[in-house]
Amino acid sequence: MNWRLGWAVALLVWAFGWGSPALAQAPPLPEATYWSRLEQSVTLLQDAIADAGQRDALLQRLTQLWAGVDAVQLGDGSVLPIDVGWLRLPAGTDEERLRERLRWAEAYIIARAEAGINLSPQELADLERILEDFQYGGAELPSFEADPNAASIFATVFQWVVLLVLVVAVVLFLVMLARNLQLEPARAQAVGEDEELPASAAEAGDLAERARLTQDYRAAIRYLYLASLLLLDERGVMHFDPTLTNAEHLSRLGQQPQLLAALRPIVNIFDHVWYGFAPADELLYQEFRARLAQLERVQA
Repeated sequence: MNWRLGWAVALLVWAFGWGSPALAQAPPLPEATYWSRLEQSVTLLQDAIADAGQRDALLQRLTQLWAGVDAVQLGDGSVLPIDVGWLRLPAGTDEERLRERLRWAEAYIIARAEAGINLSPQELADLERILEDFQYGGAELPSFEADPNAASIFATVFQWVVLLVLVVAVVLFLVMLARNLQLEPARAQAVGEDEELPASAAEAGDLAERARLTQDYRAAIRYLYLASLLLLDERGVMHFDPTLTNAEHLSRLGQQPQLLAALRPIVNIFDHVWYGFAPADELLYQEFRARLAQLERVQA
């Protein structure tokens, strides 16, 4: 574990007397699967925010995605307990809480993929537990009680002061840690400034197939992503501007929920492969093509 984050966790555990996580009761989740499911969770949360009518069904799928998950197995074979209860959301969860959980999930992916920080699931879970317990009062603070004994009153006040100093110190420590980790999202663009773009969606599709034949699946998925944006441009839905970020492209479809719902998983898969360095293979390529075909069928 990153030693700075470890010290922060240890300090709060000592201050509030929190226990260690429970031992895993189910087979641990492979680390690659953990990050893949976190990416799926982002998509489910986005869809739940956009479609109130399907929200409870989507939240049920999200809860099932993380059912029984309480440990992750790392690449070296070690097993770490994690707490993903914040992703198990009940029916009726309001939009504000959904947006909060979405921000957390996206921040984890940004921290790992774009800032180049290899945080383990345990480190993320520890940090999450610190923030949530601090925000929602997971630790009980000592209460003042009338006491005629001046020494006892002084001791109580002293406990308050020490506790507040510890809390402030940890919060400042986490703020400095976040700055050092540089968690600000990079401007993720689909093409470089000097790169020649395919002239049409069809040309981008041809380039994708050529890359696939050489088993360069990462490039193939990238060309399919460009094909999706060029397709929307050709249909007059939105102008494809290569200087815009992927998030900005999505924001341009805010008034067209069906197209937005079809394009969002395409953007998420592309981001996960191109910026998150997730492995790409024939299966993922075919899934991406199916997503593109679904986008083509949506009427503007």
